[in-house]
Amino acid sequence: MNMRVVLAGLVVVATATTVIQEPLYGIASGVSYTIHLDVGTAPTTRSPTTYQLLLDTGSSNTALATTTCCRNSVDLANMALFNCAASTTCHAIAPGANISVTYVSSSWTGHIVQDSVSTAALGTISQYPFVVIDAQTQFFRGGFSGIMGIAFDALAQPSNNPLPTFFQTLVNRNVVDNVFGLLLCGILQPFAQGIVPGAVAGALILGGVTPTVGPALYRGAMLYTPLIQAKWYVVLITDVAFNGTSLNSDCIDLNTPRSIVDSGTTNIVLPSAIYVELMAAIKAATLQAIPTFAATYFSDSSICCESYCNPTNPKSPLLRLPPISFSFALENDAKQQITIQIPPTYYWRPVAIHSAIGTSTCRVMGISEGTNMILGNVFMDGLYVVHDRDANRVGFGVADNCPNQAVSSKTVSTSAIDSSWCKCLSSTEVSSNLVTSYLPGQKTCFVWYWWTYVILVALVIIALSGAFLIYTWIVKRRKDQRRDPNAIPTLQEQLLVEGPMTPKEPPPPSECSSHDEFRAASPAESTRFARHPGDCNL
Repeated sequence: MNMRVVLAGLVVVATATTVIQEPLYGIASGVSYTIHLDVGTAPTTRSPTTYQLLLDTGSSNTALATTTCCRNSVDLANMALFNCAASTTCHAIAPGANISVTYVSSSWTGHIVQDSVSTAALGTISQYPFVVIDAQTQFFRGGFSGIMGIAFDALAQPSNNPLPTFFQTLVNRNVVDNVFGLLLCGILQPFAQGIVPGAVAGALILGGVTPTVGPALYRGAMLYTPLIQAKWYVVLITDVAFNGTSLNSDCIDLNTPRSIVDSGTTNIVLPSAIYVELMAAIKAATLQAIPTFAATYFSDSSICCESYCNPTNPKSPLLRLPPISFSFALENDAKQQITIQIPPTYYWRPVAIHSAIGTSTCRVMGISEGTNMILGNVFMDGLYVVHDRDANRVGFGVADNCPNQAVSSKTVSTSAIDSSWCKCLSSTEVSSNLVTSYLPGQKTCFVWYWWTYVILVALVIIALSGAFLIYTWIVKRRKDQRRDPNAIPTLQEQLLVEGPMTPKEPPPPSECSSHDEFRAASPAESTRFARHPGDCNL
């Protein structure tokens, strides 16, 4: 069924030049970030209900847990559940038409409604379409009651008529410009400074890079890498290294099938071959620092609560391990790359374990094995990441002035590379991307497609054929001229036949002679005529 979503006006005072800052809250366990969204209108209080939505740059639908799917869910205990019938401003769209979304290890099914949504900084958006979840599988795991996907609309469901994302709705209604920034400070990273983490652990900046008020959210330069595809936030990785030594994997393998920046994923996810090589290097370095380190702790599902895994321990040997570095294509320069170093305090990810007897702070491996390269929160924590959708680029800067007082130890720098990063595009990216052109000079990369060779060879053949035809015509014309008896001879031919002093005809009669004869001139007359050749009075 082809569903049409009717979008109404926006009840806000913001304009397209406004930059809006929304706080991001850390889930207590440290796994991800949420944004608070007020939804609906209660019939008695005329006020909305606040929902905690997982902020996800790796998907494109907004969806809320409902009383239908999740009334008895332990993971949603003490959290608000949406009920369209309980909101006077909620209306169903295309009733009975369900849509489904599947993630790496979870899924949900629901139907579309529209209702008023708002935040304190933004104001109210009327008739915003979103999904209410009717059934789910392992989606809700504590700390959030819905999801807000802010990737591109091309990723949204239903695929035949995608719902606009929350952010795209703001852009479409001329509320903000088409750029947003994510400040992810690391939910539990303040422990490294001896500080108990606060509830607010980051910020979402809508419509710009720099907040209208308050301090800057990054220090040093903001460096941009080109967006490769506008579906997920697909970037191009040029190198992965540990302790300054590059992995043996070719850069094409690093981007096969794609590499994405994704705030909805907790860990860094690597394709199998790259994961095995990097983990071997991490294991060797860790066991050298801590010989008794248990092998099970190298799994991303095994939590280490030993003293050296305590995030509040500033003298832990784990903190002396080498960094992992990821390098990216630098915008507009195919011979330069951006390199981001990730210290061990991030890739040995802090976690909080809550139980009836209290909370334990531990660490867990923040590197996972998968099929795609996914740069989740382990990568994004400690960075300010700009998603400049108008300019098709993603910016990286070192996080600064964090609301939870975390101090980033990551670094962002540039360096030269031996060859063009254009060669790092995977086979699926070469055929469809934002950085290559069909003709040289139009974009940073020019890729020789198979049909480019065909066109080039055809042009060379046409040029050579044309030159040969012109040469043949000239030769034939000259031969024809030599064979034609009526052809006008050239000057060289005349001189060869007649000689340089042979007159072709008698000289014309003098104007001073009679018509019937010439008389001989006397010596005196000859002298006079020679001096006055135009004088007839001899």
